[in-house]
Formats: sequence, C-alpha cells, structure tokens
Amino acid sequence: MTWPKVEVIKDGRVVVLDGFTIVYFLHQSHHLLASKIERALRSYLRLVGEDSVRYYVDDEGYTAPLTGEALEDLIADRLAASEESADIGVTLLGSDTGVSGYEFHYFGAEIPVDDWPDFRNYMYLWFPSAFVYRIGFDSMRRFASELARFLPVSFGYASPALLYHHEIGEATRRVRRYPGFDVLLVRSVAMELGEKAAGVYWLSFLGPALTMACGDWNP
Repeated sequence: MTWPKVEVIKDGRVVVLDGFTIVYFLHQSHHLLASKIERALRSYLRLVGEDSVRYYVDDEGYTAPLTGEALEDLIADRLAASEESADIGVTLLGSDTGVSGYEFHYFGAEIPVDDWPDFRNYMYLWFPSAFVYRIGFDSMRRFASELARFLPVSFGYASPALLYHHEIGEATRRVRRYPGFDVLLVRSVAMELGEKAAGVYWLSFLGPALTMACGDWNP
C-alpha cells in the first residue's frame, strides 16, 4: 500500500502532511486508564525513538523541550491514577513549528460526563509516511493490535491520514482529490460517539458492545 505525497505549507510552516494515524476511543474513566496510557505512551516512544518526539505541551499551553526528566515529570503529574483528577491532556510533538508526523495525543476525563453522556476518552498517534514504509504495514498492524489488547477500546482504527492541527479546511480540500485519507477530527467525534463506530478503515478495532451488536456470523 502506498499513497500520494501531500504537503501544504503556509507562512513557512507545514500545516497538512500525509502520514498514518492510529486512533482509540476509550470507555473508561481517566483514573482507570492512567497506567494503560503510560504503557501506550512508552510503547510509542520505543517504536519511533525518543529523539523523534522532541516537545510537549505544558500546563500553560506552550511547547517545551521533552527531556527525559520532563517526560517522567509529565507522566507523574498527568497520568496519576487519582479519582479526583480533573480533565487530563497529554500532547507530545515532533516539532514546535508545524505538523511533524510524529505526535502523541491523549485526553481523559471521568466518565460519564454530565453534559455529554456518550463522550469517550481518546488517544491518537501519528506517524510519518516514510516511517511506516520503512518498518512495514505488518509491523504497524502488530503495534496497533498490541495496544488494542490492553486498552479498553470501544472503537479504534488505523489508517493513512492527512495530518493537521487547525487547517481542517486545507485537509478536506486535499482529501476530495485523494479519497482514502482519514481526516477525522477526533475530539469532535469523541463527544457523541458512545458505543458506535466512527467509520470504516484499513484496520478497525471493535469493543465489546460493537462486537455484540454484530451478532453471530457463519461463513
């Protein structure tokens, strides 16, 4: 499998980039998820190499260098399994000047959320196309499946994608020309996903409710 190279640059910054994404919607509260997210985060860094992810978003919303000490502090601060925790976000970036291809994102809250009963916590990972081609799709499938085995996934998927931060308009314009790229805005879909599927993808993971809904199947 290969796909077209897409790169959109504005004001010297890459705002849309072709790549690969793995997304998990999670039906557990953050205090139950915390240790599992830490395990997933460390697995991601082992796969891509810690030098590939060089920044994190701090408590003030600014990017800061991701040193080894900063990583351990981030994990201790935001991935502590406390039932009193507020909404938690973890964002690691390969670049602080645009879309890099290497990114880790997690958002967790105590669920159910009063105003959004179908809200699901979520985690999504980005990979550059060159990295995926280099390690191969079998390796990506094994990695995504390994994480899905220990995460409480309601629905998850892996797919070629157009990676972007804020320029969804630029991404959707390109996907009209190159159908097949995922451009899902994960945080928006998570608000009302519940136990539904977010779409059909190259690789999909069905949680218990979705699996039960599929019923028995006899070839």
